[in-house]
Amino acid sequence: MVKTEKKELPKCLTELIIEVEEKVVQEATEVTVAQMSKEAKIPGFRPGKAPKHIIEKNFGKAAIFQKALDDLLPKVYSDAIIKESIEPIGQPEINIKSTEPLVIEAKIPTKPVINLGEYQKYQVEQPKMPDADPLVEQSIQTLKRQYGTLEPVDRPVEWGDSIRIDFDLKIEGVDKTQSEEDAEFIVEKDSQGALPGFFEQLVGKERNQDYEFTIKIPKEFEISELSNKKADYKIKVKEIKKSILPELNDEFVASLESDVKTVKDLKDKLKNDVIAKLEEDQKAAYREDIINFFIAKSEMEFPEMLIEREIDRIIDQQSNHASHTPQGLKKWLDNMGKNENEVRDMFKDTAEISVKRSLVLSEIIDLETLNVSDEDIELEIAKIKLSPSYALNPEQGKLDEILKTDDFLVSLKNQIITNKAWELLESIALNQKNKSKTTTNKSKKTSKKNTKSLKNKKTTKK
Repeated sequence: MVKTEKKELPKCLTELIIEVEEKVVQEATEVTVAQMSKEAKIPGFRPGKAPKHIIEKNFGKAAIFQKALDDLLPKVYSDAIIKESIEPIGQPEINIKSTEPLVIEAKIPTKPVINLGEYQKYQVEQPKMPDADPLVEQSIQTLKRQYGTLEPVDRPVEWGDSIRIDFDLKIEGVDKTQSEEDAEFIVEKDSQGALPGFFEQLVGKERNQDYEFTIKIPKEFEISELSNKKADYKIKVKEIKKSILPELNDEFVASLESDVKTVKDLKDKLKNDVIAKLEEDQKAAYREDIINFFIAKSEMEFPEMLIEREIDRIIDQQSNHASHTPQGLKKWLDNMGKNENEVRDMFKDTAEISVKRSLVLSEIIDLETLNVSDEDIELEIAKIKLSPSYALNPEQGKLDEILKTDDFLVSLKNQIITNKAWELLESIALNQKNKSKTTTNKSKKTSKKNTKSLKNKKTTKK
């Protein structure tokens, strides 16, 4: 029925040349003519009775061939990939190379190939946890400010002041200028309330004066699309107030709506909260270091379509699902001051890193044969039912039904097995994992196979 020629291309693409026998094309054309004859309303002929030459005269040979091809392609393609044992992970790119004979070129995205190397020997230094005491003091100051009062002053801005300003912000590479009137800020060091360096520029500024200044956003800024960019500000300080803070003593602490009654109890509680947050942040930062180290040590190839899919997901998330409709996407892009291609380019690096991280985790799950047991699922569901959000929900019956749905259970399994992969990566990086001979042998075998797949590309004919 078909002759095929397969060629492996870079980035996990397989090129498949399919030559279809003339007899098959003729049979498909006859079927198409018969269908069109039944459906067409041609004067002088009952449905299905118009001969082939009349159908060709009314619709044209090119249109008939195109419809026959549209109907034939799915079966021809399916037969060809089965014959060549190809397992696609997405839709192919199809081109018609010739019509006589019919030759089809299909570029097919296939499963990514990854070689982690001797990953069980990788070690990554754990970041040191910052001192909690300065953060505890910062928390105390924030608490005091909540219960303090503000008093207008006629002097330049100082640290700790509450200010009201008008500003225009133009960021390099972003067409739209952000403007706001009567914006209120507390001028604090290391505050997350504005771009880094913004509050340093405000200190010393006077009321009712116009100012212009430029800050350079750090390269390591958490929003990668803005990192290393210039931000031009125009501001006018309209009001400056200093904070009158209450004295920190047992009387003040006892007046708070909490279970702590003394300064010592308050500091102990705040320190425990700060340490818990620091440990959480340290864990996230360590996992970031680990996965980046594994990516740097790995060889991998994957279809470009995985990056495009991830860009779609990021846009959907960033636009709060507005991208689901053309109108919503257009409105979101207008607010961004960019067209769709510019936004996709902006997210491409982030998407590529995300794909690589997913591939590393998936490979670890495969190499270490991680799985999810019924006990794992029962334990996680029990944790959900012990959570405050579940206990306080007035519609627990509906939640219980959701917890039983296939969609939820699939999502929960993915969450559990991904967390197992992360925990395993941490134990490897900390050199805590007991390396079994079986697992080591399996990883070496897989690495050898994957290296061969990455380096050797060949063409086969059938």
